[in-house]
Amino acid sequence: KSDTVMDRKAFGIFVSLLLKTTYEAQGRNTLEYLLEDCGIPEDSGAALSLFIHLTKPLIELENKVYIAAEHKDDPEKTLDADLGLHGESYWLTKSWDRIFRKNLSQFGERLFFALKEHVESGYDLIRPFESDPEKFDSISYQRSAIERHGQNHKLANDFPNLLDCFSDVLEWTAYEQKDLAQVSLSWIKSPRFLFRRFAIFVMHKSKFHTPDEKCLWLVEQDLIFSYHTHHEVYGLLKEIYPAVNIENRKYLIAQIVKGPQAQEDREDRKEWEKYPIFQMLTWLQTSDPHCNLIKAEIDKIKMA
Repeated sequence: KSDTVMDRKAFGIFVSLLLKTTYEAQGRNTLEYLLEDCGIPEDSGAALSLFIHLTKPLIELENKVYIAAEHKDDPEKTLDADLGLHGESYWLTKSWDRIFRKNLSQFGERLFFALKEHVESGYDLIRPFESDPEKFDSISYQRSAIERHGQNHKLANDFPNLLDCFSDVLEWTAYEQKDLAQVSLSWIKSPRFLFRRFAIFVMHKSKFHTPDEKCLWLVEQDLIFSYHTHHEVYGLLKEIYPAVNIENRKYLIAQIVKGPQAQEDREDRKEWEKYPIFQMLTWLQTSDPHCNLIKAEIDKIKMA
C-alpha cells in the first residue's frame, strides 16, 4: 500500500467520481495503480468498482478501417479487430489474485453478473467484424478450455484474462451458490458456444448434482457429439463415469452407439459415423478401463 495518508471514505468517493467522468488521468495505468493501492475490507467498494471498470472489453484495431464496399474482399484492406480490456493484464492478474480470488464469498455474486455482462459485451463488440458470427464463434474458438489452461493465453491481447477470472467465479458458483449455478446451467440453450461451454463447466464442477444426474443431463441436452463443446463434454464424462450406476451407464453407451447426426445423402454415412463413436468410447474407457460395457461396444466396431 501507498504511504500516502488518505481518508478511506474520501478515497472511495474519488474513485467513484473518476470512473463516472471521461477524464483521462495523466500517466499510464493510473486506475490500475489505484486498484493496487486498495485494501480489504476498507476499500472493498472502490476495489470492486475499479476492477469491473478495468475488465470492460474494448476493440483493438490492427488494420485501417475501409468502409467502401469494393474493399470488402480485399485482404489488404479489410479490418482486423480483436478484443482487449481497458486495464492491463499484469495489474488485473495481480489484483485478482490479491483481492478477489480469495474473497469470492464477499465479491462473487457481484462479479458473476458483472463479468458475464462483460463477456456478452465482448460478443457485441466483435460481431460486426466477423464474416459469419452465426456459425463461427471466434471467442469460443480461441479458448482451449474454460478452466485455466496454458493454451488459453496463446493470444497477445488481454481478453483471456477476463475469461480466466470468470472461470474462477463459475467454479466458485458450482461449489457454493446453488441458485447462481442454476442460472449458469440455463446458458446451455445460448446461441453462443462459449456460454454453452460455461454451462457444461458448471455442471462438471457442481456439488449440487450427483454423477448420475450429470450423466442424464448431458444426454438430455444432446451434447455427446457436440463439436463446439467437446472439451467440456469429455472432461465431465471422464470424471463422472466411474461413479455412474450400471443402468445409466447402459443408457449413456446406448446413446453413444447411436452416433452423431450425419447428412442423409452422404455416401459414406455409415463409415463417417463410426469414427466419433469409436473415439468417444475409447475416451470413456480411459476413465474405467475395466468396464465390460464399453469394451463390448469397442470390440463390435473393431470386428465390423
